[in-house]
Amino acid sequence: LLHKLLTGYPLFDLTEKSRTEISQLISRKMPQAPSKKLKELGQDQINQIARKRSTDPESLIDTLRGDLDAIVLKAVRKEQDERYYSPVSIIEDLDRYRNGQPVVARSGTFRYYFSKFIQRNRWPIAAVATFLLLTTSFGIFYTYQISQERNQARAQAERAERQKQRAEQITSFLVSILELNNPSENAGQQITVKDALENGIQDLQNTTMTPINRAVILGTIGAIQTNIGNVEGAGTTLGNAMSIVTDSLGQQTAKSLGVGTEFAEWNTVVGNNEQAIKTFDTTDSLFHAYNLTDTPKYRTHLLTYSDFLQENGRYEKSL
Repeated sequence: LLHKLLTGYPLFDLTEKSRTEISQLISRKMPQAPSKKLKELGQDQINQIARKRSTDPESLIDTLRGDLDAIVLKAVRKEQDERYYSPVSIIEDLDRYRNGQPVVARSGTFRYYFSKFIQRNRWPIAAVATFLLLTTSFGIFYTYQISQERNQARAQAERAERQKQRAEQITSFLVSILELNNPSENAGQQITVKDALENGIQDLQNTTMTPINRAVILGTIGAIQTNIGNVEGAGTTLGNAMSIVTDSLGQQTAKSLGVGTEFAEWNTVVGNNEQAIKTFDTTDSLFHAYNLTDTPKYRTHLLTYSDFLQENGRYEKSL
């Protein structure tokens, strides 16, 4: 009866068979599993059976395959010890199937019992899995954030240390130039600031340092040369410093780019306005390229450039 309810067909085809044939068939032949029986039917037949059960052929066969196949076959086993003990036993196994529990008709394996456990507890397991996924995701996210912040802090510290070392090297060199005016350092000879700066430039050629530090020192010397009236020397010094800045592929600093402003100002002093504009524009582009526009040096650059433009009647561009 269960087989016919599931498939629409009896266990055996008893059409035009005698009682003896029927008896032998039932006692000796093992019937097909319901799912296998359906697979052997014609397409029209299985479609009709599936429609009566409000499903499609593939879903119907998938539903029968496994527990229901096992329950039907156990109920008609030839060996008495292998069959259900009573109709109640069949009903209990069907109840286990409906409740998603392992059925007696199937030999249990860990995979089978585990799949049944998952089916019975689908939503709680999904909730726990979602919680674990969210917890893990947040943990990974915050770990990544902390790692990023730590790396940024380390990078900032390293950058600050490099800037400190750069400043110390520049300061030390400039102080050594000024010490040349100290009688105790030059055997009593009187050395002018101009001579001290020129000696410093010569010493700089024999001193090992980064191109950026060299450019900053030359820029500082050039600015001093301009202020003391050594315009020609300042032009050479600032020109060399500017060449180092534009030729360098390394990371620039606001101080090194400030060399461009000094060189542009020198060009205005000697009346080379076209070269001044070119140098101002190049320096402005470098400040933007190295993301150093939020620095005092860049603000000084803008004010100096704006003053130059206003003095030359280029009021619109100065704004």
